[in-house]
Amino acid sequence: MPVLGVFPLYQILQHVSTIFGLAALTVWFLQWLRAEIPIPANGAEGLRASQKIAIVSGMIFVAAAGAAIRALTATPSPANAHSLARFVIVLGVTAVTFLSLEILAYSVWWTLARAKAETEG
Repeated sequence: MPVLGVFPLYQILQHVSTIFGLAALTVWFLQWLRAEIPIPANGAEGLRASQKIAIVSGMIFVAAAGAAIRALTATPSPANAHSLARFVIVLGVTAVTFLSLEILAYSVWWTLARAKAETEG
């Protein structure tokens, strides 16, 4: 492809294989989802929409702030394309890592809180 440059055949095949694999997983997931029988909610009160938005916004803000601090302290100031690319990579990887850890911590807390509420009530 002249626009994208020259790529080795193995790299093109790897990308094509990834796309076909994702498509196969998507088809399998959709078939599984259609075959599942919905179960009614257990009647437990959930969070209001405003609470959900606040929690997600807070998680995104903390992940972005932490990633920005990490990227600014771990990489030199982006003076050229290479250092800018390194900065963006560190920023992205750190943001995803922080967000994943926040989701894990929140999930553990939520599970423990619900288990405690069920044993008390």
